Amino acid sequence: MASIDQQCDAKPLDWALFATTIISQYVTWWLIPIPVIFKHGFRHYIHDVAWECMRLQQPSYIMFHSCFQQERVHWQNAYYSGILKPPTRLENIKVLAQDSFILVSTTLALESIPPLQQ
Repeated sequence: MASIDQQCDAKPLDWALFATTIISQYVTWWLIPIPVIFKHGFRHYIHDVAWECMRLQQPSYIMFHSCFQQERVHWQNAYYSGILKPPTRLENIKVLAQDSFILVSTTLALESIPPLQQ
């Protein structure tokens, strides 16, 4: 049986999990829309940050809201940005990077779960 000191040592996987979780859940939602401040102003930045917070916390509500009574071509951009227009290539790349980061942090979290003792 391992001592308590050995169980409390953080492995590189634990640090990677911690870093990706912090970045994916607490940094990307306000960091990625920063260029919007210079393009469209602070009001659009606040909209993007609020929408991203809602999307991370209540994805099913946002999905219903973005898909209800709209054309199918607008669904993706309405879900990710709250704006009704077809997505651009840059927006698709940002969405892919952000969701990939969340997927990686979730995978690391599942990988770090210790096996059940019998």
